[in-house]
Amino acid sequence: MKTTTQHLYARPFNGTKQRMTNHFLIFILALVGAQANAITIDFAQIPDGTLASANNPCAGTLNIQAENGHGVLADGLQYSLVWTEASIRNGALEALPTRGANDVGYYYSRVIANFLQPVTDASFSVFTWRPGVYSYIGEDGSGNVFRGSGHTAWDFTQVPGDWLTIDLDLPAGYFLTSFAINNGDPKPDDAAIWIRDIAFTPVPDSANTMPLLLFTCVCLLLAARHTASRSFHY
Repeated sequence: MKTTTQHLYARPFNGTKQRMTNHFLIFILALVGAQANAITIDFAQIPDGTLASANNPCAGTLNIQAENGHGVLADGLQYSLVWTEASIRNGALEALPTRGANDVGYYYSRVIANFLQPVTDASFSVFTWRPGVYSYIGEDGSGNVFRGSGHTAWDFTQVPGDWLTIDLDLPAGYFLTSFAINNGDPKPDDAAIWIRDIAFTPVPDSANTMPLLLFTCVCLLLAARHTASRSFHY
């Protein structure tokens, strides 16, 4: 009786084609990841004297409004607030009130940040002489709203250079839409706000990322089938 033996053997591996496939997949995955890179608005990189709103929208994502003001008595009877746009000074966004004519001895500052698209992992580095108040708003995909708040200083012992980095924490599934910082005091310096930087990560637009993700999955599947078909032969 003649016996036939079937051998299982590995065919030569085409390393060049496999490396090209791997490089292509890495490129596609990098494109997906690049859409969710963290952004830092570093005010030290912006020339002194630049108005807070001059670069809006910052990084195409953030609109900043920063003002300082003081209360005045018009005609000695009517109380009103006079606001002036803040600017960059000494490497920081500085909302520093100044004394004015007919002021009543109370000063204010405020910074409002509105994001043009949802963001996560947001924070800012701030300095105030006294505990100012910050607040922020987040939403989820169903329109539910989350609100958070806190203080910009722990006590009254801060000295210049004591920057406090505040993380705007949100529940899982929520994205940040805005935050605000407010301060006020009878002394102009104590009513001021200084911000060194703002950091955040934009949430990729699903309309743009989903086709790319689907394309990546198809490429991975085809690459796996191609590798399997060329590795073994019966």
